[in-house]
Amino acid sequence: IDGQSAMGKFMRLCVTEPNVAKLPFMIDSSKWPVIEEGLKCVQGKSIVNSISLKVGEEEFLRQAKLVMRFGAAVVIMAFDEQGQAATFEDKVRICQRSYKLLREKLNFPPEDIIFDCNVLTIATGLPEHNGYGIDFINAVAEIKRTCPCVSFSGGLSNLSFSFRGLNSVRDAMHSVFLYHCIPKGLNMSIVNPGGLPRYEDIDENTRKLCEEVILNKSADGNHVERFLEFAERVKNPPAPADLALAAPTLSIKKSTPEQQTAFLKSLKCEVTCSAEHVVPEPGAGLPDVCRLEGCIETEKVSQKIIAGGTPTPSEVLKYFNNQLKERICFLDGGMGTRIQAEKLEEADYRGDRFKDFNAIDANGVPVSLKGNNDLLIFSKPDLVKDIHKEYFAAGSDICETNTFNGTGISQAEYKMQEVVYEMNKVGAELAKKAAAEVTKAEPHKPRFVAGAVGPTSRTLSVSPSVEDPSFRNVTWDELVESYVEQIGGLVDGGVDLLMIETIFDTQNAKAAIFAVDEY
Repeated sequence: IDGQSAMGKFMRLCVTEPNVAKLPFMIDSSKWPVIEEGLKCVQGKSIVNSISLKVGEEEFLRQAKLVMRFGAAVVIMAFDEQGQAATFEDKVRICQRSYKLLREKLNFPPEDIIFDCNVLTIATGLPEHNGYGIDFINAVAEIKRTCPCVSFSGGLSNLSFSFRGLNSVRDAMHSVFLYHCIPKGLNMSIVNPGGLPRYEDIDENTRKLCEEVILNKSADGNHVERFLEFAERVKNPPAPADLALAAPTLSIKKSTPEQQTAFLKSLKCEVTCSAEHVVPEPGAGLPDVCRLEGCIETEKVSQKIIAGGTPTPSEVLKYFNNQLKERICFLDGGMGTRIQAEKLEEADYRGDRFKDFNAIDANGVPVSLKGNNDLLIFSKPDLVKDIHKEYFAAGSDICETNTFNGTGISQAEYKMQEVVYEMNKVGAELAKKAAAEVTKAEPHKPRFVAGAVGPTSRTLSVSPSVEDPSFRNVTWDELVESYVEQIGGLVDGGVDLLMIETIFDTQNAKAAIFAVDEY
């Protein structure tokens, strides 16, 4: 099976089904390219399962950074370069090291870190396996205390793997394990929903036997042998004639899924974090732009804009952070509706440059340029600049470039993809000229230009084919590449900020954000 292709098709099917897509997706694979393919298909926040230090620090951080760029949370397995963590000490050491790396090197959001400390099989008959249950529970508690904001996950079925086929025994073990582990910090686990008995549903003798083997503690130290004998009696019940002499086996009362859910919700975490937050290294991650402090001289910014220059990102941020404490700042109105008011015809869109344009579409019909508002950057530059000036004169602090459809994907519908970079660069330059002229007249209020990045005419989340809901007429990589080209033109044209706008598909918006980072 081609894992990447299968993952992509499956995820595209899932995101089109509302009852499925309303829940977060956990994208699970042992192969990173397969996980990455899944991430390219998800609109909202997903969870990656999983990454670990077994690939080395450099690759671990590379994968984690990509997870962060896709806006996902991540499960971190307790593995390192030497292998799987089995003991309490190794689980804690590897998870604390992973946490420190993610926070210091990437400023990875701590609330998006989920540790899987490896639930391992107990009661196998091998003495070295006896402490695996309690080691997991204690490791969760210690990591909870020392790593702020993290969550925990555990593959519960591993605990009872020695008792395959004895589902009642396994259910009892899982319920008792959660009863002790949730108060220590475990907040996510893989279980059979509605099929797990409550702690009080299990008979007292079975509960005692399960607790002894999970907590690896009993008065005589023979709890593993005792549990193995118990499991054998459940598997092979005594003959009717021997029932009077036989020790009690196992009894589980029936409870409803609602009662089971209420039981699990009643178990509250008793461990609090006592550690300070890890401070990221300088330059790690992205700054919180809304909290960028500092004053900026308005006159200095205005003079730079009047001269046709572009203020630095920190200057733009400081200016607006200070202004927004004192007043409402304004963005311009609609460019498209304003252009429509001019009642332009085909010849107006063509101008001199494209008067002889004679491309034919896929149906053999001549391509009309009427309606391609972005093309007016070439054919009606004065009109475009004057509209920007109108909005600035009306009080707008920021005007958007006339590049809403300025991607290769959107312009391909007009056979104009070859001029995309130039279109965005010239569009930015026109808006900057308008900003400079109005700022010169009102230097106390500098005007800024936002590079408009629209959603494109194609969507990553909906199939254009009613026969095949997994089909898409554009891929993530194509969309990112198209956005990168547009952003390059806008930045080279001197825009002061970028605006990803009119979000009808959050997956398209995510691709645009990804492209900004890529650029």
